[in-house]
Amino acid sequence: MKYVPKNLTRFGHRQLLKLDKSSPTILVVSGVVGFGITAVMAARATRNLEPILDKHAKQRIDVSVTAVSERDEQKQIVKLYSETAFELGKLYGPTIVVGSLSAMSVLHGHRVLRSRHLATMAAYTGLMEQYQAYRARVAETVGPELEHDIYDGAVGKWEEDPDHPGEYKMKSKFSEGTPENYLRPFFDEANQNWTKDPTSNYLFLKGAQQHMNNKLQVQGHLFLSDVYRALGMTPTKETIVTGWLVNNDRGDGYVDFGFMTDQSKEAIMFRNGAERSVRLNFNIDGVIWDLI
Repeated sequence: MKYVPKNLTRFGHRQLLKLDKSSPTILVVSGVVGFGITAVMAARATRNLEPILDKHAKQRIDVSVTAVSERDEQKQIVKLYSETAFELGKLYGPTIVVGSLSAMSVLHGHRVLRSRHLATMAAYTGLMEQYQAYRARVAETVGPELEHDIYDGAVGKWEEDPDHPGEYKMKSKFSEGTPENYLRPFFDEANQNWTKDPTSNYLFLKGAQQHMNNKLQVQGHLFLSDVYRALGMTPTKETIVTGWLVNNDRGDGYVDFGFMTDQSKEAIMFRNGAERSVRLNFNIDGVIWDLI
């Protein structure tokens, strides 16, 4: 065929791409099914094992009786064991082949998944480094406080300074539809552990922070999802892979919720008991798997 329609070519390549995407699952499932088949084949082969062993035992006795010399007996014994080994090989050979292929299939599927995981972590690390460098440039341009607000979902807008008419300053504006940042979630009335008493909320967060620090020191690592669960929050896909790891060059070596060090007006009011809710700011070290 000299000419293949472009749509057909694209369809073929797309199906190959989907097959490559699903190859780890296919390999692992095939390996597991293969192990099941191996077990069935081994059970069936074992039912035919006894006649071979009985035949071998009978021939072994015959050799002892008919051998004309010790050397002749040894030669016949070697021949007998070779024939028996050949019979056992024919009996269990298919089972061994299927079992070996099943193991290879599972191991290869794991190898593909591991290589993809390493590639994903490398890409994520590169993106994070670029993102952090970008944030540093924005902070240097508009100031750290405004950059922090924009990072949380605000929009920078120019507004006239009421104390200096004619002068304009860029200020942050939050909208009601601002998406939640998983590193800076709110601890407010939507949380089951929140109360109307500011002191109780402060003590709860302080105690949870200390508990998480103790857990970090005992385990050597701590996922952000563990902190989310301790605070009564629903973990996200980002919190499952990020967190803290002791004795690494990237982190602070401790867990900080941010509410005790944040110098924003809201955080200061929360610490002083004038505000019942606060926005947290977790100082995670990064992706745990990338730090190990």
